[in-house]
Amino acid sequence: MPQLSRYSFLDLYRGIVVVLMLEGHLVREVLGAGWHDTPGFRFHEMIHGLTAPGFLFGAGFTFAIASQKKGDLLRGLNRHVVRRLWRGIMLILIGYALHIPYLSLTKTLSHATLLQWREFLQFDVLQVIGLGLFTLRILYLIIREERWFLSIIAATAFAVVFVTPMAWEVSARGDTPLWLATAISGAFGSPFPVFPSIAFLFAGVVASWGFLSAARAEQERAYMLRLMTGGVFMLGGGALLDVVPFSLPGHMDFWSTSPGFFWIRLGVLFVALGALWFLENSVLETSHARVWMPSWLTTMGMESFFVYILHLLMLYGWVTNPDENITGWLGHDLGPLQAGLWSLPFIGILAIAARWWQHVKRRHAPIVRMGYWWMGLTVAGEFLRRAW
Repeated sequence: MPQLSRYSFLDLYRGIVVVLMLEGHLVREVLGAGWHDTPGFRFHEMIHGLTAPGFLFGAGFTFAIASQKKGDLLRGLNRHVVRRLWRGIMLILIGYALHIPYLSLTKTLSHATLLQWREFLQFDVLQVIGLGLFTLRILYLIIREERWFLSIIAATAFAVVFVTPMAWEVSARGDTPLWLATAISGAFGSPFPVFPSIAFLFAGVVASWGFLSAARAEQERAYMLRLMTGGVFMLGGGALLDVVPFSLPGHMDFWSTSPGFFWIRLGVLFVALGALWFLENSVLETSHARVWMPSWLTTMGMESFFVYILHLLMLYGWVTNPDENITGWLGHDLGPLQAGLWSLPFIGILAIAARWWQHVKRRHAPIVRMGYWWMGLTVAGEFLRRAW
């Protein structure tokens, strides 16, 4: 009988988010512009609007699990904590590196246009996760009382959601430095700025901590029922917020800054995560476990960061392959059926890559760590050394 890990539902959740992200990004990129105004595409975008929040929520959920597993090892400033702080910084740096206009600091400073600077400084999912994990790790070091730690995280998430309209308006006035304005809001093109994106990550931490507390008391089922019930109320409350005759000060837009839309998306994530927990527990001890929770999908969840970065390089390219990428090969004029079919081999290739990467990490961990440093130092050296 197949044996799955205790928290396979989380890997399944992240795997589903990753697959939706891959399909959504490819279809959005190669689908002909004439299809973008159809009801089918709008529905497609509504569903795929959950992938980034889902990614962030999952990162927060995983943070809590990792923190409680290590326990006291993460309570003092030691190598374990420094490694995790560095990991957050690295995610921020990688996020920016994926946007650099040229593989040369000299050329970037002398030739980059304002548009290229805006694109370079855009805040994306990796930067939000990196900043969020770094902030959480610092708070976890400073605040020793678990109740206060969670209260501050929850209050911060709540405040971020309702301050978002004002943050967007203030950052767009022109007196905020561009690097800060792009991090705060989407006024200059950032797809996932700190406001409100980081609140999804913080919500994941609080939800996960509650789940782990319930698990210690063997009350997971009751907790997940409460989580799903809370999600349903969030859906209703978010929809209600959109129709009440009251508006927060600042830049109000339902799809980007509305607190109501935030709560709707978070409610969907609560319900989805709870449903996957019940799925895991209903099939865990059966012969159908691998049918409902296929290993290729959970592996993609476990290796979600690797898949995320690799799919960007394959689909959109980088400074080293601006034209030799999937978008360049397929173009932007495919029909819905063609675009959907092309997403299948795209997902398949990345599923194989995720499996391979997991194998390499488990069998050759020291070599992988050396590879990280070699790659990072090589790219940084080229960026600093090149004149053009």
